[in-house]
Amino acid sequence: MFFEQNKKPRRRKNLLNKLFFNQISFFLIGLGILVLLGFPLYKNITRQYHASNEIKGLQKEIAGIESKQLKLNNLIEYLNSDEFVQKQARLNLNFMKPGEEVVVVSGADAAAAGPAAGPDEKLFTIPGLSRADPPKKESNPEKWRDYFFKSAN
Repeated sequence: MFFEQNKKPRRRKNLLNKLFFNQISFFLIGLGILVLLGFPLYKNITRQYHASNEIKGLQKEIAGIESKQLKLNNLIEYLNSDEFVQKQARLNLNFMKPGEEVVVVSGADAAAAGPAAGPDEKLFTIPGLSRADPPKKESNPEKWRDYFFKSAN
């Protein structure tokens, strides 16, 4: 009887040893652990990849904005310089330095008229200074009437 009782636990140990310490069972347990660890690792890797792409995009945007800012700063410096003020005064206000002569060149009409142009002829073409009659201003009722009753051609 004593001998029979010792055989049964051995069989259980052999069965457990065969089940859990078999190569296939080790492979399946290891594969399960790798799969369970792989999902969070995959999520972290994809999150890091997207974050690095976003960082690269933002760095490119920063570089573009910095180059725009540099160009605008250069433009502001030029607009605040005496060179720009003198150039605009010469172009728009016909200023000149002492010792300089101003030569006005205009179209064929001015060349035919010569230097002694009359008061009705244009020597300078300045926007907004035309001698033509200004357009007739319409009243609001006339504008509404035209809007509703005139055909669009």
